[in-house]
Amino acid sequence: MGGVTRATLTRRALLRRGGGAALGLGLLPQLAACGGGGDDRLVFSSWPEYIDFDDRTKTYPTLERFERQQGIAVEFRPEITDYVEYFGKLRPLLATGESGGRDIIVAVDWLVARLRRLGWLERLDALELPNVRRNLVDRLRDPDFDPDRHWSVPWEVGHTGLVYRRDQVGGELESLADALSPRFRGRLVMQTEMRDTVGLILFTMGEDPEHASLDAALAAVERVEQLVKDGQVRSFAGFDYRTALSSGDAWIAMGWSGDAAQTALDDPRIAFSRPAEGHIVWTDNLCIPVGAKHRDAARRLMDFYYQPKVHAALTRALFYVPPVRGVDKYVPELAANPLIFPDEQTTARGRVFRTLTPDEETQLDEAFQRVIGA
Repeated sequence: MGGVTRATLTRRALLRRGGGAALGLGLLPQLAACGGGGDDRLVFSSWPEYIDFDDRTKTYPTLERFERQQGIAVEFRPEITDYVEYFGKLRPLLATGESGGRDIIVAVDWLVARLRRLGWLERLDALELPNVRRNLVDRLRDPDFDPDRHWSVPWEVGHTGLVYRRDQVGGELESLADALSPRFRGRLVMQTEMRDTVGLILFTMGEDPEHASLDAALAAVERVEQLVKDGQVRSFAGFDYRTALSSGDAWIAMGWSGDAAQTALDDPRIAFSRPAEGHIVWTDNLCIPVGAKHRDAARRLMDFYYQPKVHAALTRALFYVPPVRGVDKYVPELAANPLIFPDEQTTARGRVFRTLTPDEETQLDEAFQRVIGA
């Protein structure tokens, strides 16, 4: 069927131009040409650059392999640049039982919890999918936001820490305390993702984001507000924080491990560190939104990526921690990379921002959005 969208820009060119939606265009006529109904197609809504990509052919190799094996045409729609904005975009559709044509969406832990609570996800029972059941790593099988994985399948595991310019900060940056030094006033970009920013600030206050009280989290928001008033923070950004670093407008950003590693391929001045005080661990997950038309096709794609050899292609491209057991055997050149396969000590220092109650989430989101001016 050959339905995978051909990209008109490389992933790096896409970043430089600051766009995401362009890669999702051009498929619909191909889908129409395939004819027929049922589960012979699906739309995969994700972040830009969040899948393996061939710069030469402008294609997604693993998606093409899935198409050939399954006879399902896939549109990869790279439309997410910030989860809060993405939820705002989906909310009026999902509230009426519509997905906007999407069959798979990528959602971070807290967004899975929210969508599940609102009844806006289709049940998929991930542990009944044969490859997922065999190969999902044990620590991700029973998270508090989705016990027994009835609503989500992990896509990638990431760490939030410090992304920085070696040439501007004068070497390596190992701690949050150093990042907040007055000598970097006006050169720090904080995340629009509340849990990333508040979580890292909680570490500087001696608090554990995995167990911190609402009062402690609100105090961290107040600390962020004070840093803004003091001129320490240049701006808040989602996916596009990398642009500020590449241009030199910012020297330090709160950012994501695999994302930073991808950027460093083109710009060796960019580095990533997990701060000495601690780092945030999160999981991006695949979900089926309410109203999805091709749910069986979505499940088949999810299970496809739980073949270790297939997921290894993502690991080579994305540099995130794979949730699939056995991937290391297929990427021996990356087995010693601590960004992808962290040791036990590094893993132990990471913390998952705890799942909030609806009232806690509302209070924290409103306080944080006031601070960042959203």
